[in-house]
Amino acid sequence: MMDKITLFEGPIPQIGLKIRKPTKGPEWELVQNFVDYKVSSFNKRIHNLAIFIEPMLDTGFPDLVLVEYDAKSFDNWTDSRLSLQINDLKIFQHILHTGGTNSETIETQLGLESKYVLRSVEKLLDCGIIRRYARKWKVVNFRQNFGVRKIAAIEAKLNNWGTVFEQAQLNKWFSSESYVLSPVSRPSDRILSQSEKLGIGIYSLNSKGVKKIMASKVEPFPSCYGSLLFNEWIGRRLRISEG
Repeated sequence: MMDKITLFEGPIPQIGLKIRKPTKGPEWELVQNFVDYKVSSFNKRIHNLAIFIEPMLDTGFPDLVLVEYDAKSFDNWTDSRLSLQINDLKIFQHILHTGGTNSETIETQLGLESKYVLRSVEKLLDCGIIRRYARKWKVVNFRQNFGVRKIAAIEAKLNNWGTVFEQAQLNKWFSSESYVLSPVSRPSDRILSQSEKLGIGIYSLNSKGVKKIMASKVEPFPSCYGSLLFNEWIGRRLRISEG
């Protein structure tokens, strides 16, 4: 089963991934134990699993991000995608979100100069993931060219639920599911009510094992260019491994 699981636990400059060096302690051990649980319990045959430990994103460093993806979607990966940058993904996300748009609208709504938009559009065209149709740029075969199917963010905390809920809220920016991980077997009714209200799930991990106490609300994917970053990191890692 390990051939279906890829672990990202350190920075990989070749793919543009920056990762914070974890501070060892009780919360770090909590995360590591949860990773061990996910690795041992992952039994899905359709999708693969990528595990990111403290990746750097615009919203900070989520403790753990679990990404399920369809490996077949990366079979046609092109080297031209290795050059895609943040602005390119922002523009791609905008085209995807709008269902199709023109360069002038991209410039206005994203506040980018025309030369940068033109450069990004050319790169996206070279990658074969957009095309020109009826005077608009449109996304080509999204599910065939983007393999990520689910992004679950996990934020670990021994206590201090207010702080952990704040970070879990931030994690909803890029994830389809957001969870809090705690050793507490039975959170208070107030915590459970807040969890349900925010749409944030809760995992408990202690000597009794792992239990999903509250399921996360499932958000639409991709929610932003941050979601797309995980897809590109996985694709680049797979490309490097093949080389």
